[in-house]
Amino acid sequence: LEAIPDLLFEMDKEGRYHDIHTNRSGLLIQPREALLGRTVADVLPPEAAQTALEALAAANVNGSDYGRVIELQVDGQPNWFELSVTTIASRNALTAGDKRFLVLSRYITDRRLNEIELEQHRLHLETLVQARTAELQDANRRLQDTQFAMDSVGIAIHWVDADTGRFLYVNRF
Repeated sequence: LEAIPDLLFEMDKEGRYHDIHTNRSGLLIQPREALLGRTVADVLPPEAAQTALEALAAANVNGSDYGRVIELQVDGQPNWFELSVTTIASRNALTAGDKRFLVLSRYITDRRLNEIELEQHRLHLETLVQARTAELQDANRRLQDTQFAMDSVGIAIHWVDADTGRFLYVNRF
């Protein structure tokens, strides 16, 4: 277990912490001893606790659940964790219905920050494309206005490429 870089929790279906394995205790929202015996609703922000409880409920029905992401403030900084949950046979089950779950909480903050940065770049590029599209539409309107004026002037007008002598434009008159 020491080789796993993620947070590993043993929980019941109410989200109570029964055991915690980690070699990165700085990622815990509270010290290990303060978490044991308490529920996610006791220690996590409401949205994160709700997501964790939904993952436990889904694993209770399906045997496993994965891919749900929670955001937690650790040392005043946003941190993201992806939850993977599976049912396990409890060593200390009091009744047949006393299910336990193994919850792997993968630290994905670097990935999430990269996703946020990529989204910011995508939005910036989209803004640039919209601005350039508007410029080209405006230039096209001006060109159409110029062509209309040249076609309506009543005299022959033609443009010739100075290098090749090719006709570039001849108006309708």
